[in-house]
Amino acid sequence: MPKLLARAGLVAAVCLTSPMAFGQDSVRVPVEVLLETTVRLPADYDASHSYTLVVALHGYGGNIDSFDHLAMAFGDRGLILAVPRAPYDFVIDGHHGYDWVLQHRRDPELVAQARRRSIDYVQRVIAELRSRYSVADVYLLGFSQGGALAYITGIGSEQVAGILVFGARFHPSWLEEAPGAKSTLPRVFIAHGMGDRLIPMSGATTARDLLRKSGYEVTFTSFGGGHEIPSKVGLKAIDWILNGR
Repeated sequence: MPKLLARAGLVAAVCLTSPMAFGQDSVRVPVEVLLETTVRLPADYDASHSYTLVVALHGYGGNIDSFDHLAMAFGDRGLILAVPRAPYDFVIDGHHGYDWVLQHRRDPELVAQARRRSIDYVQRVIAELRSRYSVADVYLLGFSQGGALAYITGIGSEQVAGILVFGARFHPSWLEEAPGAKSTLPRVFIAHGMGDRLIPMSGATTARDLLRKSGYEVTFTSFGGGHEIPSKVGLKAIDWILNGR
């Protein structure tokens, strides 16, 4: 399966953190950088045809290989799968992981700034891929922290036809902060493991209930695993994208 690289600009977060030793401060300065997005095309990709694009956002500490166990299934069903890498790297369990909102810094002000910039980053990824490939509909898929980002980027977005979220939290304020009402709201698919010890099931059921109350069409499924995307559930999500239910 072809594996190409697209790149999108991002402005990094800026924040004055707590004073360091010897009267020093640590400052985060906004700069334009190029970040990697891995794009997997269907084996029979034809530039004269239009395809559904799925932008998949990995979880906290994840990487661009986080969806490799599902990549072939997306291509086999004629979907373009794009996986951007989160902008902020840190060491977790002895290896480098990546963070969308500087969660590992545990600074609410810094998290809020980084979140706004990551929303812009995902929007730039979508725009860049639309300029390179013949794209019909766009779906945002997110796992854990990436699922939260999929919610806050996709809710109310004119660019997004659907949102797929696995093992993620949800906050009611994300509905209040969404852009003005659309004539057609994005569809939503929510899946959550009954054995998830990191994110309680209430995160998923709260999202389901509040989104339905706000007029969103929501498909909800639970499964017997934990904090993960089992291949079987991933295939169910692909069917949901293609079949409209």
